[in-house]
Amino acid sequence: MTVTLKEIAAEAGVSICTVSRVLNGKSKEAYGPAVKRAEKIREVAYRMGFIPNASARAMSHGGRTKLIGMLVPEHTYASIVDLETMLGLNQQLESHGYLLTLVRYTEVAKPVAQVPENLQGNKKMQWIVDHPSPVFQERMLAGMVVMGLIPPEMCELVERITPTSLWLDTNEKKPTNSLSRDEYEAGRLVGKQMVRRGYRKIIVVLPTYSEEPVRHYSFSERSRGVASAINGSDVQFKEVIIKYRNFEIQPLIKEIKNELGPDVAILAATDRVAMTLLMQMAMHGIRPGIDVGIASCDRTRSTQEHVPELSCVDVKRFDLGIQAADMVVSIIKSPKHTCKSRTIKWRWHEGRTLPAVKKM
Repeated sequence: MTVTLKEIAAEAGVSICTVSRVLNGKSKEAYGPAVKRAEKIREVAYRMGFIPNASARAMSHGGRTKLIGMLVPEHTYASIVDLETMLGLNQQLESHGYLLTLVRYTEVAKPVAQVPENLQGNKKMQWIVDHPSPVFQERMLAGMVVMGLIPPEMCELVERITPTSLWLDTNEKKPTNSLSRDEYEAGRLVGKQMVRRGYRKIIVVLPTYSEEPVRHYSFSERSRGVASAINGSDVQFKEVIIKYRNFEIQPLIKEIKNELGPDVAILAATDRVAMTLLMQMAMHGIRPGIDVGIASCDRTRSTQEHVPELSCVDVKRFDLGIQAADMVVSIIKSPKHTCKSRTIKWRWHEGRTLPAVKKM
């Protein structure tokens, strides 16, 4: 049974307005009697099982809610490593008084199948904008965090519907409202380490996923960073692709086994690629850090726990989520709904899989 402010007021012996101010955090508790009265009201509300009505509270705040949506890809190409960022985002938003809710990108607008067949191009896009899902029709969200592999047309749609959006680690690079990692610097940092340690050849392994809607910017940027690091040296450079199709993984190590040696280094573009290669190397009796050097352009909690000896660059994803929360709250509170974009730097984790090459 719903408990009302009127019932709490009657039980506490105060007015309804006083109860409303206290429970909404608007009371001025500057002196002893006011503090005791507020404590009594909160105690009565708790004892009676009072639960605040978010919709009513939003009406009293000009229609603004305390919900932040996080736009994520469909489960078929969502990454489990994003969970670390989500946890940091959620924790920090709670400290600001906001709640996080997940929104799949297919929930932004009504299904494309409902678009009238005679509409094409800009008219079709305008119809979708004019017919958003209930999440946007009812203004349930105060802001939106867009994360990961979201198709370009969906990014455009979100920007037109929700101006209070933060672009987190997406392909959208903007002077404002964007938070990303410096992927070029990540590749360059690993490449420099490999050159400095005397490797004569670097093999960059990039992934491709059959289910991804777009290719994430990090892959090409990391490879470009490595190429920049070896520019002007006599180090050989080669790119190879490892294919992931559903639960099938290409046996790449078997294909490049004859190219490997103690003076050859493999650069895994992602932590998933690194884990895959390490497992395949074990199957072929190849010892990382002895028979071949290997380093990763990413580090997650999974690699940190299971292969802590892996040499790699590192960005704390939980901290990335914390920064994202601070930025989206700043965007919401800004009169122009803008916040200067930020780029996160990487750190080198030494590990033991990329030793200096021994001179013969």
